[in-house]
Amino acid sequence: LVPRLNAEEIRGLFAPPPWGDDVPLSPFCMTNVGEWDKFRNIDMDKEATFIEAIECSSSKRKVRMDADKMAVLNAWHRVDCRTREALRRSFPSELINGFEVCILAFIKESGDVLVLHVQDPFRRLLLHGVCEFYNLVSVT
Repeated sequence: LVPRLNAEEIRGLFAPPPWGDDVPLSPFCMTNVGEWDKFRNIDMDKEATFIEAIECSSSKRKVRMDADKMAVLNAWHRVDCRTREALRRSFPSELINGFEVCILAFIKESGDVLVLHVQDPFRRLLLHGVCEFYNLVSVT
């Protein structure tokens, strides 16, 4: 039922890698074989020194950041992602400053409840963001 195979076809049946032909190089290995071999065959002591240097430099960067900057970054991360996106798109600084003045005065007076009547939904979103920044509970 099967026609006769010639020598090349028979060789092809029994010569796929790993038995016959060499395995073709991967594209990653063909890019720059010398550099790849340096990476694969690195000395363990050099590797340890390199990793230690990276860890030391990252710890130095962490130390350089002062406490005020960290407090601001932590406060910024408390703000909801939708509010942060709204602030990035449209930043009405005078409105935000006005909200901050009211909220900081409220914090200094240490009152129980601050009521602000804001009808515009976008401004309410910004007001909630400012409250989240100062770690205050806000309810609409």
